[in-house]
Amino acid sequence: MEHFFNFLSFFQKAFFILGPFIILLGILIFIHELGHFLVARFFKVKVEIFSLGFGPKILKYKKGDTLYCLSLVPLGGYVKMFGDNPLEEVPERERHQGFLYKKVYQKWLIAFAGPLFNFLFTLLAFFSLSLLGRPNLPAKLGDISENSLAFQKGFRSGDLILSVNQEKIFDYEELNKILQEKVGETLAFEVKNEKGLIKNITAKVQKQTLSDPIFLEQDIGFIEGFTILSQGLRLGVSSNSLAFQKGFRTFDVILEVGGVPLKYWRELKLLSPAKNYELKIERNSKVQTLFIELDEELSLLDLGLESSLLYIEKVGPKTPARKAGLKRGDRLISIQGEGLKTWTQVLSFVENSQGENLILEYQRGKQIKTISIAPKKIFVEGNLKSKYMLGIASAWYNVYPEKILRKYSIFQALIYSGTETWKWLTVTSVGLVRLITGDLSVRTMAGPITIGRIAHSSFSEGFYSFLFMMALISLNLGFLNLLPIPVLDGGHILFFTIEAVLGRPLNLKKLILAQQLGLIFLLSFMVFVLFNDIYNWFSAW
Repeated sequence: MEHFFNFLSFFQKAFFILGPFIILLGILIFIHELGHFLVARFFKVKVEIFSLGFGPKILKYKKGDTLYCLSLVPLGGYVKMFGDNPLEEVPERERHQGFLYKKVYQKWLIAFAGPLFNFLFTLLAFFSLSLLGRPNLPAKLGDISENSLAFQKGFRSGDLILSVNQEKIFDYEELNKILQEKVGETLAFEVKNEKGLIKNITAKVQKQTLSDPIFLEQDIGFIEGFTILSQGLRLGVSSNSLAFQKGFRTFDVILEVGGVPLKYWRELKLLSPAKNYELKIERNSKVQTLFIELDEELSLLDLGLESSLLYIEKVGPKTPARKAGLKRGDRLISIQGEGLKTWTQVLSFVENSQGENLILEYQRGKQIKTISIAPKKIFVEGNLKSKYMLGIASAWYNVYPEKILRKYSIFQALIYSGTETWKWLTVTSVGLVRLITGDLSVRTMAGPITIGRIAHSSFSEGFYSFLFMMALISLNLGFLNLLPIPVLDGGHILFFTIEAVLGRPLNLKKLILAQQLGLIFLLSFMVFVLFNDIYNWFSAW
């Protein structure tokens, strides 16, 4: 019985990891092949096999002329149509059911139907999600730097934007859209601060040029200092501080003070000094209570608590930082003699170094150390390009405001699904162009392992995230299948287009050679993205 429960536990864990991937891929493959199948049957083509997966058939069901089956390898599927092999002779009396004997436009539509159904699924998914309700970020500002234009104009951390030019703002997406459309214009903002007071602010929208290669539009509108991000409550604690003596440690996260839940670093500044504190903190993924007794009234910041912003949380293997001896918990002090206050300074120094040595000063325990370190180009999963890095990550983390649910009317949902599908189709198209031109790293190309990880992650986050991710992958599946590569649907569409122009099918030898080259390219591509998946996974830090 014990072995049975062990097996059951193993099966549950395996399904939790692989289940979302199988569900996601199975649905999308079924939709793609269903498109081919339905249009083929509409034009009276006999379909011999409808298979989900490749290789040995593990489940089979025959109805009419078609064998429906589930095959062992779940990384694709196919619809086998009668008369689709140009090397096979089809009797005259049966040619009315053969694929290659149909009119050119019919063959073209059958080939196009698979990608079309993927696009339709994306539209339907976005439409459904908008009707059910989209979790959106509110138009609530995060940490506003005191040196920013936004602060000078009167915006403060935690402000909620109610309207722009008397147009009501529902979420941050709407606010961003207005900023993109009003570059160079002065806008009137109605704002509610964290105390509930309403204030009116005017500010001019500036233009910023992006360095992000995935977007076609590189110039965007912004107000310098606007951000939706707030710094979280992860601590940095020097070993010679009073905070260390009272039990605080670097990487602790403050959850509550005196029974009051806290979320943002800026909230610590608002707490009144006291002689006694009762705090709930998270340390090493465990929640514990910390009691602080003081001789006089002090604020928590007076104890020497500081943000973990300049503390190192991760050091990547085989990176300049690892070779130079940097470790988790080290606190960066200066680079090239310039004192550090923000992580942005660190990134700026490193990115502008062009690989030249930097003099870096840091604190470990009670010791101050200095090293010479040369950044090198590193690709980190999630980035679009390799860039100069040291191989360290800050312990600082961002906190977003609580999301709000936005529901759409049927008409609004139709517009949203169309615009969202077009937006992501544009991003995919631009991404392909940037890959070809070298502006986007080929390391960003993902295969089945990455899709599996994404499926598992989105499934864990809930139905909305999972369906949204399915919509994006479905769109990418449809787009990639339309590429004019022999073996893919796009290759067939290209051949049928040429046939329509010439008035006759392509030469059989040329067609076979093109198919063979296309197959070699496709197999090579699959091996490459699989290698990418494995390399990115194991080199992640």
